Amino acid sequence: MIKINLIPLEYIQKQKRAAIGKLGAVFGGTICVGVLAVSSTIYHKSRTLAKHVQTLEARLKQLEEVAREVDALEAKKSAILAKNTVVGSLLAGRLDYPKIMEAVVKSLPPNQIWIGGLTTMKTSQGYDLNIPASTLGMDSIIQWLQTLESSPGFSNISIGAITNTDSASTLPMKLTYKP
Repeated sequence: MIKINLIPLEYIQKQKRAAIGKLGAVFGGTICVGVLAVSSTIYHKSRTLAKHVQTLEARLKQLEEVAREVDALEAKKSAILAKNTVVGSLLAGRLDYPKIMEAVVKSLPPNQIWIGGLTTMKTSQGYDLNIPASTLGMDSIIQWLQTLESSPGFSNISIGAITNTDSASTLPMKLTYKP
Protein backbone atom coordinates (compact mmCIF):
# COMPACT_ATOMS: atom_id res chain seq x y z
CA MET A 1 0.00 0.00 0.00
CA ILE A 2 1.16 3.33 -0.93
CA LYS A 3 0.57 6.32 1.25
CA ILE A 4 0.27 9.63 -0.19
CA ASN A 5 0.35 12.51 2.14
CA LEU A 6 -1.44 15.48 0.79
CA ILE A 7 -0.78 17.65 3.89
CA PRO A 8 2.31 19.65 3.47
CA LEU A 9 5.23 18.86 5.79
CA GLU A 10 5.43 22.44 7.05
CA TYR A 11 1.85 22.26 8.25
CA ILE A 12 2.49 19.01 10.15
CA GLN A 13 5.60 20.49 11.77
CA LYS A 14 3.65 23.62 12.63
CA GLN A 15 0.97 21.48 14.27
CA LYS A 16 3.64 19.52 16.17
CA ARG A 17 5.25 22.77 17.37
CA ALA A 18 1.87 24.09 18.41
CA ALA A 19 1.13 20.86 20.33
CA ILE A 20 4.59 20.95 21.95
CA GLY A 21 4.06 24.64 22.76
CA LYS A 22 0.69 23.89 24.34
CA LEU A 23 2.22 20.97 26.26
CA GLY A 24 5.11 23.22 27.35
CA ALA A 25 2.66 25.93 28.39
CA VAL A 26 0.62 23.43 30.42
CA PHE A 27 3.81 22.00 31.95
CA GLY A 28 5.20 25.49 32.63
CA GLY A 29 1.87 26.62 34.08
CA THR A 30 1.77 23.56 36.31
CA ILE A 31 5.31 24.29 37.51
CA CYS A 32 4.39 27.96 38.09
CA VAL A 33 1.28 26.97 40.04
CA GLY A 34 3.35 24.49 42.10
CA VAL A 35 6.07 27.09 42.76
CA LEU A 36 3.39 29.63 43.65
CA ALA A 37 1.70 27.16 46.02
CA VAL A 38 4.99 26.26 47.70
CA SER A 39 5.98 29.92 47.90
CA SER A 40 2.66 30.92 49.45
CA THR A 41 2.93 28.06 51.95
CA ILE A 42 6.47 29.15 52.86
CA TYR A 43 5.35 32.79 53.09
CA HIS A 44 2.39 31.84 55.31
CA LYS A 45 4.62 29.71 57.57
CA SER A 46 7.21 32.49 57.80
CA ARG A 47 4.52 35.00 58.80
CA THR A 48 3.16 32.55 61.38
CA LEU A 49 6.65 31.90 62.73
CA ALA A 50 7.40 35.65 62.80
CA LYS A 51 4.25 36.22 64.88
CA HIS A 52 5.24 33.32 67.13
CA VAL A 53 8.75 34.79 67.55
CA GLN A 54 7.24 38.16 68.48
CA THR A 55 5.01 36.46 71.04
CA LEU A 56 7.97 34.55 72.46
CA GLU A 57 10.09 37.72 72.61
CA ALA A 58 7.33 39.51 74.51
CA ARG A 59 7.10 36.55 76.89
CA LEU A 60 10.90 36.57 77.25
CA LYS A 61 10.82 40.25 78.24
CA GLN A 62 8.17 39.48 80.84
CA LEU A 63 10.21 36.58 82.18
CA GLU A 64 13.37 38.73 82.27
CA GLU A 65 11.49 41.27 84.39
CA VAL A 66 10.29 38.49 86.66
CA ALA A 67 13.86 37.11 86.84
CA ARG A 68 15.17 40.56 87.84
CA GLU A 69 12.51 40.78 90.53
CA VAL A 70 13.41 37.28 91.73
CA ASP A 71 17.10 38.23 91.84
CA ALA A 72 16.27 41.37 93.82
CA LEU A 73 14.15 39.33 96.21
CA GLU A 74 16.93 36.74 96.56
CA ALA A 75 19.38 39.52 97.41
CA LYS A 76 16.95 40.90 99.99
CA LYS A 77 16.44 37.40 101.35
CA SER A 78 20.18 36.81 101.75
CA ALA A 79 20.59 40.20 103.44
CA ILE A 80 17.72 39.42 105.81
CA LEU A 81 19.15 35.96 106.53
CA ALA A 82 22.55 37.51 107.27
CA LYS A 83 20.93 40.01 109.63
CA ASN A 84 18.91 37.20 111.18
CA THR A 85 22.09 35.19 111.74
CA VAL A 86 23.76 38.16 113.41
CA VAL A 87 20.72 38.80 115.60
CA GLY A 88 20.56 35.11 116.47
CA SER A 89 24.22 35.02 117.47
CA LEU A 90 23.76 38.21 119.50
CA LEU A 91 20.73 36.74 121.23
CA ALA A 92 22.57 33.48 121.85
CA GLY A 93 25.57 35.29 123.34
CA ARG A 94 23.52 37.93 125.12
CA LEU A 95 23.33 35.99 128.36
CA ASP A 96 26.96 34.86 128.24
CA TYR A 97 28.35 38.12 129.59
CA PRO A 98 26.25 38.15 132.77
CA LYS A 99 27.22 34.50 133.27
CA ILE A 100 30.89 35.41 132.83
CA MET A 101 30.62 38.26 135.33
CA GLU A 102 28.75 36.08 137.81
CA ALA A 103 31.35 33.28 137.55
CA VAL A 104 34.27 35.72 137.93
CA VAL A 105 32.68 37.48 140.90
CA LYS A 106 31.88 34.16 142.61
CA SER A 107 35.50 33.05 142.18
CA LEU A 108 36.91 36.14 143.94
CA PRO A 109 37.79 35.93 147.62
CA PRO A 110 35.45 38.38 149.38
CA ASN A 111 36.90 41.82 150.14
CA GLN A 112 40.43 40.74 149.16
CA ILE A 113 40.68 41.23 145.37
CA TRP A 114 39.32 44.09 143.29
CA ILE A 115 38.86 43.94 139.52
CA GLY A 116 40.06 47.01 137.64
CA GLY A 117 38.43 46.01 134.39
CA LEU A 118 37.44 43.04 132.27
CA THR A 119 38.00 42.56 128.55
CA THR A 120 36.58 39.61 126.66
CA MET A 121 37.16 38.10 123.27
CA LYS A 122 35.06 35.25 121.93
CA THR A 123 37.05 32.28 120.60
CA SER A 124 36.24 28.74 119.59
CA GLN A 125 37.11 27.49 123.11
CA GLY A 126 34.91 30.06 124.86
CA TYR A 127 35.77 33.58 125.99
CA ASP A 128 39.31 34.78 126.60
CA LEU A 129 39.30 37.08 129.61
CA ASN A 130 41.91 39.69 130.57
CA ILE A 131 41.43 40.91 134.13
CA PRO A 132 43.62 43.57 135.73
CA ALA A 133 43.17 43.07 139.48
CA SER A 134 44.42 44.55 142.73
CA THR A 135 44.84 42.68 146.01
CA LEU A 136 46.00 43.24 149.57
CA GLY A 137 48.22 40.17 149.76
CA MET A 138 49.61 37.12 148.08
CA ASP A 139 47.35 34.75 150.04
CA SER A 140 44.28 36.15 148.31
CA ILE A 141 45.94 35.57 144.89
CA ILE A 142 46.63 31.94 145.81
CA GLN A 143 43.09 31.50 147.10
CA TRP A 144 41.69 33.01 143.89
CA LEU A 145 43.83 30.71 141.71
CA GLN A 146 42.68 27.65 143.67
CA THR A 147 39.04 28.73 143.30
CA LEU A 148 39.45 29.31 139.55
CA GLU A 149 41.13 25.93 138.98
CA SER A 150 38.40 24.09 140.89
CA SER A 151 35.53 26.01 139.27
CA PRO A 152 33.95 24.48 136.14
CA GLY A 153 34.29 26.49 132.94
CA PHE A 154 37.66 28.14 133.67
CA SER A 155 40.80 27.01 131.84
CA ASN A 156 44.14 28.32 130.53
CA ILE A 157 44.66 30.37 133.69
CA SER A 158 47.82 32.47 133.72
CA ILE A 159 49.05 35.37 135.82
CA GLY A 160 51.27 38.14 134.51
CA ALA A 161 53.89 40.03 136.46
CA ILE A 162 52.75 41.08 139.93
CA THR A 163 53.53 44.67 140.85
CA ASN A 164 53.80 45.40 144.58
CA THR A 165 53.25 48.83 146.09
CA ASP A 166 52.94 49.94 149.72
CA SER A 167 49.16 49.66 149.78
CA ALA A 168 48.35 46.84 147.31
CA SER A 169 49.59 44.45 144.65
CA THR A 170 48.37 44.57 141.04
CA LEU A 171 48.39 41.70 138.59
CA PRO A 172 47.10 40.92 135.12
CA MET A 173 45.10 37.67 134.92
CA LYS A 174 44.42 35.87 131.66
CA LEU A 175 42.06 32.92 131.44
CA THR A 176 39.44 31.23 129.27
CA TYR A 177 35.85 30.76 130.38
CA LYS A 178 33.28 28.59 128.67
CA PRO A 179 29.73 29.23 129.92
